[in-house]
Amino acid sequence: MRNLSVILPTLNSMPLLPAHIASMRSWIDLADEIIVVDSHSTDGTQYYLRENLRAHPAQIHTHPRGLYQSWNSAIQRATGRWLYISTVGDPISRDLLEHLLDTSERLQSDVLLGNPAFIDENDQPLPEFYWAPNEIADTLATEGPVTFSGPAALFYAAKHLYTSALLGSCASNLYRTTHLQRLPFCTDFGMAGDAAWGIRHALETTFATTRHPGSFFRVHRKSYETCACECETLEPRLHALVRETCSRQPASALLDELQIPEMITHLTSSIQLGRSLKVRRQQSRGPWYVHPALWRERSALRCHRQSLDAIVARSTQLIRESHTQRTATLTPPVSDRSTQSTPS
Repeated sequence: MRNLSVILPTLNSMPLLPAHIASMRSWIDLADEIIVVDSHSTDGTQYYLRENLRAHPAQIHTHPRGLYQSWNSAIQRATGRWLYISTVGDPISRDLLEHLLDTSERLQSDVLLGNPAFIDENDQPLPEFYWAPNEIADTLATEGPVTFSGPAALFYAAKHLYTSALLGSCASNLYRTTHLQRLPFCTDFGMAGDAAWGIRHALETTFATTRHPGSFFRVHRKSYETCACECETLEPRLHALVRETCSRQPASALLDELQIPEMITHLTSSIQLGRSLKVRRQQSRGPWYVHPALWRERSALRCHRQSLDAIVARSTQLIRESHTQRTATLTPPVSDRSTQSTPS
């Protein structure tokens, strides 16, 4: 079995493709196969790839539009033990890719989450975002790679539903190929397929996270932007998915104590009330505090945020304690050689 399969999804990618292929040259020899899946580009993307990947083990396939549908079709073709998704415009260093491969082998994770730096369309650095991998590493108080799974994974997938989702940037992660082939990306949640995957499969996936630098997430307009109406439709479905996933888990004291459904309720209410308040303030005449309706919404928002903060603080502590206990159980005791007698 090959070691590393690289998926390269494209759709009219020529504005960023030359620089991306140039960045791949620093590590392309690590790939045993490169699987391009192009969604009928009309800007010369396929021709450019054929010319510039000619010397490498690349295969180019065409698939109808559909982001995660295209990814899944390429993933099913992969034969490597590990899989990397190289999204155009999001480069990775050779050092980090080797680190992801070595760490995944050592920890035997299904998904190893990286921690990208953020850049704009002109390659200029942007302020860091506090994504799920950052918080997980901070919660578990570790500088090195660490694994997590089960209720803790579902907690972070739900908590970061509105930010990075659990997977963060797929171009910073490394996946076990057979795991994604068995559990493909969700195609029934539009552009939130990776967020839905993190929720739906959180309880059956061994995750790991690393702070090792070397990947970048480019903030730019995609060829598949999500409209506001789609977001409003997706949100309640994602919330329902969280509750459904909780209900599928066998009885678990930790899952009950984390109060994930309650957290989602307060998180959802906080976001909806925040949006409503913003609209009402824009439409109201005079200062907000002279409008009783705004007072009521503001008070309700404060209550939901306080409840959310309390659940997150308590759950974070429970996850930290559970991790400490698990680590202590897995760590073999060190013999006290000073108390052992010396054989004659």
